[in-house]
Amino acid sequence: MTGRTGVPAKLPPREYADGPSQEQISIVVGEWVHLAEECFRAATILNREGLSAHQVCFWSQQCIDKYMKAVLVANLIDFPKTHSLDLVFKLMPPDSRPSIDEAQRRRISGYVAVIEPGGPEVTAADAREAVKIARRIRKEIRGCLPKAALRRKRAAR
Repeated sequence: MTGRTGVPAKLPPREYADGPSQEQISIVVGEWVHLAEECFRAATILNREGLSAHQVCFWSQQCIDKYMKAVLVANLIDFPKTHSLDLVFKLMPPDSRPSIDEAQRRRISGYVAVIEPGGPEVTAADAREAVKIARRIRKEIRGCLPKAALRRKRAAR
C-alpha cells in the first residue's frame, strides 16, 4: 500500500459499504509509523554525534509529522499534503492530540525549511530540544495507536 513516491498510500476509497478493514487500516498506519521511526532514528543519531543541527531539526519535524498523520489514518480522517504540524494537530481527535502547544508546533513546522537556502538558523540547543519534543510525542502517540500497527514491518518492494 505504498504510493509511487514511497509515501504511504492513503486508505482505499470508501467505496465499500463497511469502509476499509481493520487489517487495511493497520497496514497503512504501520507504514506511517515505520517512516516516523526512520526519521526519529536519523534525528537521534545525528544529534548524538553532534552533526548538523539543521538536519536534526528537520528529521525531528518529519518524525512528529508522520506520527501525527498515523493517528489521522487510524481514525479514518483525510488530510491534505502538508508539513504544517498546526494543521495536522487541529485535524486530530482531541483525545489523541499530543502535548505540544501552538508555539512549539509552529516553530517545529518551520524546521522543514531549515535545509533550504534562506531557511531559519538553528543551534545545537534547538536540535536537542527538537529531539526531546519528538521523543515525547513519539511516546504519547505510540500509546494510542493500534498495537498491530506498531508491530508491522514495511512491505518489501
